[in-house]
Amino acid sequence: FPSHDRVEDIPKDHYHAAVSHNVLNVVEPHVREHVMHSIFNSMKEGGHAVIGTRKWKGDIDKTKNAEPGDEPKSLWVKKKGGASYQKGFDGNELKDYVHDYAKRHGHEVKVTNLKGVAATGVHVHLLKKAKPE
Repeated sequence: FPSHDRVEDIPKDHYHAAVSHNVLNVVEPHVREHVMHSIFNSMKEGGHAVIGTRKWKGDIDKTKNAEPGDEPKSLWVKKKGGASYQKGFDGNELKDYVHDYAKRHGHEVKVTNLKGVAATGVHVHLLKKAKPE
C-alpha cells in the first residue's frame, strides 16, 4: 500500500476502500473538512470507508489538564510545549456529520453505525460521487 506524504499526492477516484481511525477527533473543524474531502476524493464510486473516532462520554470528558474547545464535546489538552485538540463523538453524531458532509458536497452515501471498530465508528458506502465541476 503506497504512502502519500502530501494530500495532493493521493490519487483521485482510485481506492475501493478507505480507513480513518482516530483522525477526525484530533483535528479542528476546518482541518476535519479537508480530511473528509481527501477520503471522498480518493474513493471510487461504489467504494467503502470505515471511520472511527473517540467518544466524548467516558473517554475524552474525563481528560485532565484541559480547557474547553470551540465546538461542543471538544477540549484543548495541555501538554508540554503546547496543546492538542480532542473532539468526542457520541450517539449518531459521527454518522450525522459524515452524512451531512457528503450531502453538502453532492455525494450520495449510505452511512451506518459500526460497533467494535473504535469508540464510535461508521461504515460509509459511496453510492454516487458528486459530478466534477
